[in-house]
Amino acid sequence: MLLSVAVSLVAAGAAQGQIAITVTPETQSVEEGGYAHIDVALTAQPIENVTLRMYRSSTKLSAPRPLSLRFTAANWGTPQTVRWKAFHDDDENDDEVELWFFLVQDRSVYTRAWIQIDDDDVSSNPIGLCDARLGHLEPNRAGEELDICWESGMEIPFDRDVVIEARRMWLWDEPFEIFSPWREVGSGDRYTPCGGGSTCAQYSESGLWRGFAMTVQMRIRRDEDVLATSPELQVQAPNSDSAELNAELAVVDWTNAEGEHPAGWFRMELFFTDPLVDAMTTELVQGLEASDFEVSNGTVTDVGYWDSGIYKVLVEPEILGQRVTISLPACAVKGVGEGVSASGGNNYTRYNTASNVIVHETAAPE
Repeated sequence: MLLSVAVSLVAAGAAQGQIAITVTPETQSVEEGGYAHIDVALTAQPIENVTLRMYRSSTKLSAPRPLSLRFTAANWGTPQTVRWKAFHDDDENDDEVELWFFLVQDRSVYTRAWIQIDDDDVSSNPIGLCDARLGHLEPNRAGEELDICWESGMEIPFDRDVVIEARRMWLWDEPFEIFSPWREVGSGDRYTPCGGGSTCAQYSESGLWRGFAMTVQMRIRRDEDVLATSPELQVQAPNSDSAELNAELAVVDWTNAEGEHPAGWFRMELFFTDPLVDAMTTELVQGLEASDFEVSNGTVTDVGYWDSGIYKVLVEPEILGQRVTISLPACAVKGVGEGVSASGGNNYTRYNTASNVIVHETAAPE
């Protein structure tokens, strides 16, 4: 997957004279999982110290690092470097991300950039969660386990010199974008094939804390030669054994400025919580599909990847100017920790309860 960056510069406002924001290079490309870098500077000396902020329109890119830049009378012409990480996703669609750079003291001094993310169709070699087990029923104790499976798309060589490795990154919130070192979880002559297949490797992440979230990646290596690398998977250790899994829907204030979808389409946020654990701790669920929702005057066309505990639900209205109602029926999905206990028995029912019903007023047709 490649990122292409195109930048459009906007003239400065009167409050800062003839100041404008420059970015170099204006276009670049980077492989998925890599980083895009841009050097930012001003074209003229500011009257006073100024702060430049940056925002992006999608979490398909990480937040900028650093989050803001400070320019003074001494450093205004010295470029400061900003970076963004391009995330993997599991869909087969290209994505466009818009970036904004502006001065906090005078928002008329701004510039925009667009990053085109070309999908690399990682769904043909998926990495997934095979199973999850609760090691302890008491809260705040380590012991949960996750089985991670990767359909590598290649025949794993039956060779002791071939190493299967994994690494993880806690929480996947943007300030924690540091993977642990690669570690061996199997070899060509010693690994667990998921489903008995010789192209699918499985290993267990153990000793986890309930509800802990992380990003996982796998690869196959012979000496220094990397034979295959998986996409990144966001997973969560089993969070609860209670009988309740609440689903909350909310309409997102979302518009389609770039014409990605027809007028009237909208997105919703969906998250799951267990009130007996922590009302602010969201949960990953199994098997959530667009067809699980009940919708009148519309259709759910896509359920976005779980990111920071929230699913993004895309809705297509059928008749503009009329209401769209949407809900998720009870028992549509199960939490990651459903049906497991310390002894491995099926002692708990972890289906979701019925979600709230959302009514969305669509725009009248033009």
